[in-house]
Amino acid sequence: SKFDFSNILDFCTQLETLKIIPSHSPSCDSKEEFLQQLVGPVGNSNILASTLNFELSPFNSVKNLEFIGIVPMNVDCNARSRELCENFTVNYTRAQNIQNILNPESIHNNSITDEKWTSVKEANFSFNDIWQLDTALKLIPNVETLILDGNRLRNIANLRQLVKLSYLSLNNNLIEDLTGWCMEIGNIQTLNLAGNKISKLAGIAKLRSIKSLDLSCNLITKFEEID
Repeated sequence: SKFDFSNILDFCTQLETLKIIPSHSPSCDSKEEFLQQLVGPVGNSNILASTLNFELSPFNSVKNLEFIGIVPMNVDCNARSRELCENFTVNYTRAQNIQNILNPESIHNNSITDEKWTSVKEANFSFNDIWQLDTALKLIPNVETLILDGNRLRNIANLRQLVKLSYLSLNNNLIEDLTGWCMEIGNIQTLNLAGNKISKLAGIAKLRSIKSLDLSCNLITKFEEID
């Protein structure tokens, strides 16, 4: 009986939260320090997290899915995972755009498939190397909360197709210019732009639905901009 694997598989099918992280000490002073830590072997083993492949087919009930430092290309997210997942987190990877995270297998054929994450309401893609919000955002059509803190974004795009998006966090990116943002995020209620390089706010002056706005640690020098 000690070799019977069926009880483990049964346990996996009932899990609602799955978190994969190849480290026992995720707290570091910086993103680069943490990423450097992930390059080495796991614990005292010779296992390299960047070379591991993850098959999620046994996990048929997962609603909260979190990858920390795991290469999205190495994860096989089956149709069931995409259908049920409500909270999706991918942090501390070298992903450069949304396609790298939501549809990495299509990168080689230069196309975006229709395999949508239809139940995702909160997507947290913080602390990656994302510099572009590409058309792969259409794969999370029902997302309400999108967190992109600590990336390399200078502007936004393809957000108007996310009609249910009400919370957007872009803390600690490289944003300077907000021109045209009203056209992209007209339904936003909470907007976090702290820790960027913003000096003028004209681009978000017509956001009538906004209720909470964080502009701390930017380059705003005139109260007229707040007016």
